[in-house]
This record gives sequence, structure tokens and C-alpha cells, in this order.
Amino acid sequence: MIKVVFPGSFDPPTKGHLDIIRRCSRIFDSVTVLIAEHPTKKGMFTINERLELLNEMIKDFSNVSVDYYDGLVVKYAEHNEISVIVRGLRNNSDYQYEYELDMANKVASNSIETFFINATPGMVSIKSSLVKELFGYSVDVSSFVTPNVYEAMKRRQ
Repeated sequence: MIKVVFPGSFDPPTKGHLDIIRRCSRIFDSVTVLIAEHPTKKGMFTINERLELLNEMIKDFSNVSVDYYDGLVVKYAEHNEISVIVRGLRNNSDYQYEYELDMANKVASNSIETFFINATPGMVSIKSSLVKELFGYSVDVSSFVTPNVYEAMKRRQ
């Protein structure tokens, strides 16, 4: 059984995230979407709100769950007997960042592998920080997020 973890801040969760989750659910036996705090990012939603939003997004996937952890993802993976971290890649900049993160993770734990999934062509431009920025300028971002996330964002106005 191959168990994977797909970590991120998911603030807000996007259709790009959902695309990676959907694809992982077809490849791997068990997928944990892990909300991990990023200390330098300003959040739009609380952890509990992101848990609710993601749980709504993944309700049709029987092998996907959502969790939260405030430590190193590799330590979460080890503790939960997960052997693979999944990371989505949109472009070369993502690859450089993710490669460096993978190398740091290997220092912390050499038993966890990283699996990179390239973004689907229509999802390449979707980035949570961009969605938040556009939304802040009253741009309709409904094409980048699921209806439940869009409604939650509108309640934030």
C-alpha cells in the first residue's frame, strides 16, 4: 500500500490543488492533504476553515483525507508511515524551490521520497497568493477556486 502526503498552506485551496489531489487519488492507495503552516505567509483563512473547505472539496474521494500539522512534513510522514511526499510543479521556479526543499527533507529523513507532479496545462497559472491578490482588487476569481471556496472568500469581504 502506497501512502502519500500532499502538503501545502492551501490558503485558499484552489482548483490547481484539487487537480493534484484528483490525480494522486488515481495513482496512490491513500492520500493525505496536509495543511502545513508557512510562517511568512499571511493567512486568509484559519486552519479550521481550511480543513472545512478542503474536506468539502475532497468528499467524493474515498482514499483522500485532510489533516493539519505544524512541524516538519517529513516527521509527520514518518509518524504516519507515509513514504512519499507529493509536490505540484507549475514552472521552473517551482522546481528550483521544491528541489531545495527535497534536499533539506532528505537531511531530516532519508526514508521519505518526493514525487513531483506537473501542473495540468489549464492549471499552470493558479497560485493561492495570486488568487488572494486578485480577489483583494475585486477581480472575479471563481474560475480558480471551487464554489465553496469562492463563497467563503466572498464572506471575507
